[in-house]
Amino acid sequence: MEGFLARIERGLVEDFPKDSAAPLHLNGRRYTRAELIALVRTELSLHEDVRRKTRELRAAVKKRNDADRAHRALIESFRSLLWGSLGFDWPRMWKYGFKRPKARRKLTARERVAAIAKGKATRKLRNTMGPKQKAKIKAEGPVVLTVVPAKR
Repeated sequence: MEGFLARIERGLVEDFPKDSAAPLHLNGRRYTRAELIALVRTELSLHEDVRRKTRELRAAVKKRNDADRAHRALIESFRSLLWGSLGFDWPRMWKYGFKRPKARRKLTARERVAAIAKGKATRKLRNTMGPKQKAKIKAEGPVVLTVVPAKR
């Protein structure tokens, strides 16, 4: 629309003589050349105001979003502080605007089997043993202890 209005303004300025006193009849009203140019320029200035304010809004939103990133870490630290001091007393946490965390969903049968298999594989790779397996392992023979002076 803005480009269209700019072309109308240019046409009025270039094609209609300045000294022409002949009025133009539009929508049952009489307009002079100067009145039409003023109307078009007013409309163009409204469009320019919207474009300028949109740029300002985008800049303000960007500034707010950048600040939000820094503030989120502060808010998370504050939530941890409250949990440490208040515990999970949700009515008191609600007062500060914090919501109760969602409960973990239950695993499906397939997910449970996969988790168990993964845990067993991890224990095998790390050679992790339970208390019964550890109890079977005993050191045999004399213990030799060597003391080495610390380097300075």
